[in-house]
Amino acid sequence: MSSEMPKVYKISDVAEMLQVTRRTIYNYLKDGRIEAVKIGRNWYVTEEHLNNLLSGKLEKSKTNLAMQQEHERNL
Repeated sequence: MSSEMPKVYKISDVAEMLQVTRRTIYNYLKDGRIEAVKIGRNWYVTEEHLNNLLSGKLEKSKTNLAMQQEHERNL
């Protein structure tokens, strides 16, 4: 097993790379178009998930969507 940490990007970095607003990236998260991990108050997108978005693999992740909906209910 590799001990390397995956490359991660903040939401603002992803938005800048894609030339969209941060709100658009948050909508992608909500829709399940991209996966991210929340650590503290910040969301992070791995390079793998960003590449999936860029390569057109925009299939909704039911697990990710369910987790996001659960998170929103707890707010």
